[in-house]
Amino acid sequence: MSKQRERGRKKEIFKVEIPEWKILKEGKSKFVGYEKLQTVSSILKYGFKDKKVYLVTEETPFYAESGGQVGDKGIIEGEWKGGKFLIRVQDTQKIGDDIVHIGELEQGKIPEESMEVRLEVNEKKRLAAQRAHTATHLLHAALREVLGEHVRQEGSLVEPDRLRFDFLHFKKLSNEEIGEIERIVNNKIMENIKLKIEWKDYRDAVKEGAMALFEGKYGEKVRVISIGDFSKELCGGTHVNQTGDIGLFKIIKEEASSANIRRIEAYTGEKAFEYVKALERRLENIASLLGTASTTVEEKLKKLEEEYKEKEEVLETLTQKLAEIYAEETVSHTINLNNEIPVYYGYYKNLRREDLRKIADRVRLKVERGILVLLSSFKESVNIFVEILGDVEGFDARKIMRNIGKIIGGGGGGSERKAEGGGRKKEKIGEILELIKKGTLFGEEV
Repeated sequence: MSKQRERGRKKEIFKVEIPEWKILKEGKSKFVGYEKLQTVSSILKYGFKDKKVYLVTEETPFYAESGGQVGDKGIIEGEWKGGKFLIRVQDTQKIGDDIVHIGELEQGKIPEESMEVRLEVNEKKRLAAQRAHTATHLLHAALREVLGEHVRQEGSLVEPDRLRFDFLHFKKLSNEEIGEIERIVNNKIMENIKLKIEWKDYRDAVKEGAMALFEGKYGEKVRVISIGDFSKELCGGTHVNQTGDIGLFKIIKEEASSANIRRIEAYTGEKAFEYVKALERRLENIASLLGTASTTVEEKLKKLEEEYKEKEEVLETLTQKLAEIYAEETVSHTINLNNEIPVYYGYYKNLRREDLRKIADRVRLKVERGILVLLSSFKESVNIFVEILGDVEGFDARKIMRNIGKIIGGGGGGSERKAEGGGRKKEKIGEILELIKKGTLFGEEV
């Protein structure tokens, strides 16, 4: 598992390509986004790559993608002797020690010398990402409570009001377990617990029970996120002030990610609300189709299921009786091939292939030997059933079926004694019946 995490970290380091930098001022970038979502700071350097602008400032409120949480979006704007300029920031990444804003230059030109610019994070998206990130911590703790302390995070993605969480577990979660995990997380949200965020010595934090997910990644000082006595983790991400800010937590999917790794996807806040409302609308639509209230859909479906089973039993009885009638009719339609081998044949409308098998079962009880050919039309298709009965030798059911199939634009397969197939040319059925009467379909393939 530790190797998986290490591979993930290496991927994260190298996934952002570095542009050719134009350095305007020496210095290092500093993140100030825990305290504020906008600031004024000086440009250190910038560059262009693949029509994107990359820009680094001395200070920034933009959170760079890390620990599963996606980078912030927003705007950077300024004015210099060359006029106003505006960058629409689409992503924020860490490249080495630099916090790099990546986006499109929507207006003007970037200045040729360092100057102060205004940086503003998209507040709505940041708050939504914070809801999902804090919910991830609650989910992790709830999973350990419900499934056991072997559960350990193996990967995560935190987006605005959406999270994906991979964890160590050895089997699919039951509906009851998922329901209990959801209940626990939403109870903690309703408790509106104020988060405690502290900087501590790494060893002291671990001694106090803080979960350290990525061994070897932390410095001497670490940021500890505590949610009451329910959750305590080392985390550099951004979070809500109190759990009530999350609003709502809803699991939308649970599946396998890889061997012994399960994955949960969930929504929070506005997205969770929209998801639940969409489910309600679907339920109301189903209720309308069933002619009942949304509160009684389950009872209505159970009643319909019972009625369906009853009608299915009646239909099966009628089908068996019909098969017997058609078997009698088939046996009455007989020609003698080479004056010694009886050929039993019949064509029936609106029967499926399984219905032809039922007729064949009854014909078998009525005759000792011969060749059986059954045809039916169902919707736009033609079905074929051929069987060599009793001690008849020298004939191949597959060849007979293929001869018919060529005429009706189809084919099929089976064994020497029994074959099935189909085609689309219903207008050729009359021609096939005439060829059966003439006995010309039973030799070599036509």
